[in-house]
Amino acid sequence: METVETVTEAVVSEEAELHQTLSELRDYEKKNLKMNRIKMICVIVIAAIAFLTALILLINVGSVTAKIETLSKSIAETSENINGVAKDLNQVDLQKLAASIQTIADDGEDTLLTIGKSAGEALAKINSIDIDELNAGIKTLSEVLEPLAKFFSAFQ
Repeated sequence: METVETVTEAVVSEEAELHQTLSELRDYEKKNLKMNRIKMICVIVIAAIAFLTALILLINVGSVTAKIETLSKSIAETSENINGVAKDLNQVDLQKLAASIQTIADDGEDTLLTIGKSAGEALAKINSIDIDELNAGIKTLSEVLEPLAKFFSAFQ
């Protein structure tokens, strides 16, 4: 009987261990299920973020494309303007331009020489004035005008 009791006790003990193991396994599976749900939520959030990022990039690519087209048109217009300026510069006769500049320089030189000569003549005339004689003339004029000034001041 002892063996039956021992076997029964062993079976009960193993049943308790099995029950304990099953309980631990159930807790582990609950935790695993919870973790899988969290992982799934994270995957969904990451996928949503990736989708929104791709959508924003596509919108910006359209905007950038429009800007590139505008820039391309501006570059083409600028190129046409540069070509027009180059044609105008090719049409300029540089020899005539240089001759005109030389003529202007020569005329300016002649004008400066004439001005210098005239200034020298004027300076010579100013230097020829006798200052003492001029002062004497002014004094004489003052002596003549003084009695006239007194005469006319009496009528005021």
